[in-house]
Formats: sequence, C-alpha cells, structure tokens
Amino acid sequence: AISQSGVAGIPVTKKGDIRRAENLARRCNCTTASYDDMMSCLRGQSGQDVMEMMVTEEVAVCCNATAVFGGTFLPESPWDLMNKKQVNKVDYLLGATSDEGNGVLTSTGKSDEDGVTRNEFEDSLPTALQWIADQYLDGSVGPLVQPVLDQ
Repeated sequence: AISQSGVAGIPVTKKGDIRRAENLARRCNCTTASYDDMMSCLRGQSGQDVMEMMVTEEVAVCCNATAVFGGTFLPESPWDLMNKKQVNKVDYLLGATSDEGNGVLTSTGKSDEDGVTRNEFEDSLPTALQWIADQYLDGSVGPLVQPVLDQ
C-alpha cells in the first residue's frame, strides 16, 4: 500500500449522508429543500466562494477533507476497521512532499511564499499539532513537540 499525507483519524462521512453538503449550501445561501436545487445552486457558486465557505466551517480540518465510507473501497469507518483489526497486512510506503504540513502552518498565519523560519516553525508547532494530539493523546501536545523538533 502507498499513501501520501493524511491520517486514519480524519473526519468521515457515511455514503449518502448529505449533511455536510447541506451545511455548505446554507453558508452559500442555497436552498436545501430539494437535492437537485441545492446541487444546482452549489454548482453555480465560484470555486473561491465555496472554498471560503468551507474554511469557515466549524470542522475546518485540512480544507474539510473527509473520507467517505460505505462502499467497496472503504466499507466502514477507518476507526471501526482498525478496532476490529480488519486491516490488510501488507508492505506500506508512506510519502511526503517538500511542502508537507505547510497547509497546517499556513492556517496558523505563520507561513508565506518564503516558508517559515525555524523560530516561526517552533512557535507554530503546538497549534499545528493540536489536532493530532486531540485524536491520539487526549489533547496534550507536550509529548509531540520535542520529538518533532528533534527531527
């Protein structure tokens, strides 16, 4: 298996659940009375407007990335599959890019076209790691900060 970025703990949406689309539609002043009308209105929005509405959503994690489960590729939530130990045991290659994590730093307001300085990185790290800590370490970023800085 090969993967790039992301974690199993990202928000998930069950196939057919349109609540996130309805929330976005309301933010874009689109009707939710009919699915077809809602989708027509959303499709008529500019990409920039939709992105701005998505970023303001209360679950604004990594541009509102979500895994959709309930199909052939991902039949259940990744958490449920891991808890049931229903994961394939295969060789695994994890990838990263030179800008990996820059989206998280950008969301803290510390990154620009020149990247970040070491001090800006260190100052931003607790905020950038908070979501990971919330998922795995009961909200404490302390155990994560120093090992990351040591890398």
